[in-house]
Amino acid sequence: MAIKRCTSAFAAVVDGAPRVVTVGTLVEDTDSVFKGREQLFEDVNTYVSRRSGRAETASAEPDEKRSLPSRRAGRKGAGRPSADTSETTVHGGAEQQEGRS
Repeated sequence: MAIKRCTSAFAAVVDGAPRVVTVGTLVEDTDSVFKGREQLFEDVNTYVSRRSGRAETASAEPDEKRSLPSRRAGRKGAGRPSADTSETTVHGGAEQQEGRS
């Protein structure tokens, strides 16, 4: 018995009931939805081994320096007020606009 991963979404009637299988769904190779649709699945171990090469390590090896983005990256506009100086508040289900001076 092997675990299979769906590679292409499909819908089928299986044992008299409609069944939708989405990409990434895992089934056993003994499942009725797998039989006759083998081309829509791959072995889960194949998928995992293909994905494992993409993992990023969280830390550097000993004595290795990591390059980090500058502290300014991704902080565009941080700490600056937006051009919109009005504020919407909700009291008892009713919205009210309040202007700031």
